[in-house]
Amino acid sequence: MIIKYRLHKYPAILFFLMVSTSVFAQILDPVTWSFSKEKTGDQEYELIFKAGIENRWHLYSQKLPEGGPIPTSFRFEESGFFERLGEVEERSEPLVKFDQSFNMDLTMFSHEAIFRQKIKILSEEEFTIGGSIEYMCCDDERCLPPTEEEFQFSFSASEAGATGGTETQDAGGIQESESQLNLGDAPAEGQESLTVSPEPVESENASLLVFFLIAFIAGLAGILTPCVFPMIPMTVSFFMQGSENRGKSILKGLIFGISIIAIYTAIGVIVSISSAGAELTNSLSTHWIPNLIFFVLFMIFAASFLGMFELSLPSKWVNTSDKQVDKGGYLGAFFMALTLVLVSFSCTGPIVGALLVEATGGLALKPILGMFGFSLAFALPFTLFAIFPSWLKGLPKSGGWLNSVKVVLGFIVLAFGMKFLSTIDQTYHLELMSREVYLSIWMVLFTMLGFYFLGKLKFAHDSELPHVSVPRLALSIASFTFVLYMLPGLFGANLSSISALIPPKSSQQFDLTAATGSGGAVYADPATNTGA
Repeated sequence: MIIKYRLHKYPAILFFLMVSTSVFAQILDPVTWSFSKEKTGDQEYELIFKAGIENRWHLYSQKLPEGGPIPTSFRFEESGFFERLGEVEERSEPLVKFDQSFNMDLTMFSHEAIFRQKIKILSEEEFTIGGSIEYMCCDDERCLPPTEEEFQFSFSASEAGATGGTETQDAGGIQESESQLNLGDAPAEGQESLTVSPEPVESENASLLVFFLIAFIAGLAGILTPCVFPMIPMTVSFFMQGSENRGKSILKGLIFGISIIAIYTAIGVIVSISSAGAELTNSLSTHWIPNLIFFVLFMIFAASFLGMFELSLPSKWVNTSDKQVDKGGYLGAFFMALTLVLVSFSCTGPIVGALLVEATGGLALKPILGMFGFSLAFALPFTLFAIFPSWLKGLPKSGGWLNSVKVVLGFIVLAFGMKFLSTIDQTYHLELMSREVYLSIWMVLFTMLGFYFLGKLKFAHDSELPHVSVPRLALSIASFTFVLYMLPGLFGANLSSISALIPPKSSQQFDLTAATGSGGAVYADPATNTGA
């Protein structure tokens, strides 16, 4: 890979904001939580936390040796409406096995884990009990970074005197009554047994499908970059040669599109084979070295998109491929596709790299599927225009809007590159990248992005902006609104809609809501789980 500077100006849009957010928000979550409560006596209840665990995955116990993974821990919001009676108890039979990832014997749960917390109601008023669960899960090949799941139990004014029963609530907050039924107990005579088994929200197949769609959208976004979009008319002119033979022209166009797909998918196959080992896959997910490398790569990608330099492949590769195009015929269509891939690398390389980095820590099929989805979308417009060249009349002209794709993408890559530093911090308990620091960086970046849309911030290859268009104004409003939404998170607000993208609340060093006791959380020591 060669880094070189270009002096000529690229012409300036956004489109990749939604795509990039989806790419990095795509987080594998093999554990699904459901919550219920059971009345056990006069003004006493048991809060039930049930984890549905996908096949091949395991959830760690609350009691683990030092130097191992993050233990499961429960944190409760401070409240004068109830008191906790003892610690959170594990009611499922754990499995103790040697974990190769951490080289020690660890206590864990497979398929299902049930935890119970006894409480006593201190008030007859309506109230809720809130808090969060921090946990870590692994399979035989990899571990995921620590994850935080929020919970909430609602109590009506009359529940303290209600008869025994169990109320079940899934992670989404939907409740259903199960009269006279205690989880884990035998049903009463004449009563049918009812088992609450939460279905996983996202199975592996669903995860792959979502990732494929994200990769497909990313491929479409790759078309709207300054080193790809202007090449569409040039490519079509190649296929218009000999257009009197319509069938031959269509066949060459199809070979051209299939060749693009084959080239990118081959890259996915290589990455998949390279990262197929269990130890390597686990390291890519949690070890500090690959996460630091990924962070540096994302910073390089961002700097390139912002115009600091251009990433390009050796010119010899492009020239060699371009010479083969002159031979024409069906083989020429293949080399035309190869030339397009090589020439467009400066814009598509970071997008492809981001997809591959996101896919590497997952299933072996993920890099292949990601590259297939990306290349399918990337090849589609070129192939259609090659087959139907008259459609070029409706194609928008190249201009300053193209560079905006790269600049906005640079901000997005810069923001989401922080997740690799956060993974290192959470896995190794460094306590450097706290939730406040992470949110502060994002707030600064998206504030700058808002000013960029308004034309108050310019980069090396930006064109002059005589006025602010309505789309730019709308996007700037969206950016500033997102910044304001994140602001309460600096003081302890949950920010549940983006909780999967930011560090867990347990890394919060300053929690104003805990100090005021209004909806915040004063947490018990996870190691002891004593007190509320």
